Amino acid sequence: MRSPSRRTAERKVAVEECLRLDMTGFRGSGLGAPSGATGGEVVWRDGTTGKVQSSVGFQWTRAGQGLVMLLRYTSFLPDGTSHAVNEPIRLEASRPCFGGKRWWFICPLTKNGQYCGRRVRVLYQRPGCIYFRCRHCYDLTYLSIRAHDRRKDQLRKLPIEGLLAIIRSSGRAKWRFMACNEMMRRWEGLHL
Repeated sequence: MRSPSRRTAERKVAVEECLRLDMTGFRGSGLGAPSGATGGEVVWRDGTTGKVQSSVGFQWTRAGQGLVMLLRYTSFLPDGTSHAVNEPIRLEASRPCFGGKRWWFICPLTKNGQYCGRRVRVLYQRPGCIYFRCRHCYDLTYLSIRAHDRRKDQLRKLPIEGLLAIIRSSGRAKWRFMACNEMMRRWEGLHL
């Protein structure tokens, strides 16, 4: 039987399925420039056809001691409706111990009266959603978490006697198969 956390990970949307704004991609676009405002555009293309899937225009603006990134884009929902979005996202700088500046997005989501305010490097637009938010707010997971099978870890920790007992007595074919594969992996390791 699968653990509850594994079932919920399978139902969650993966970050790889979302559009992403990564702060490291903005290094050459005037981020932190002393002048009034600079900007540009981020474009997402289909990996096979090269066709433009989506684009977001952005502009940096000074706001007190920090910066604000104004995003301008049109979001299309599955029902065919479109929403023009002009969203300011606050940015914050930190100083790494090796010098320089590292910029972060501040997640702007307010959910049930609670402000997120997480300092994150990447913001995601979940499929079917209008805005860019952090992965915590959208409850996103990674494909690698979905693909990992904890049962294999359990089998690797068992001694050979335990594997043989599973092969002989387990009523579940999947467990017998995985135990046999683990035995073969160990056998090949001994004879290489």
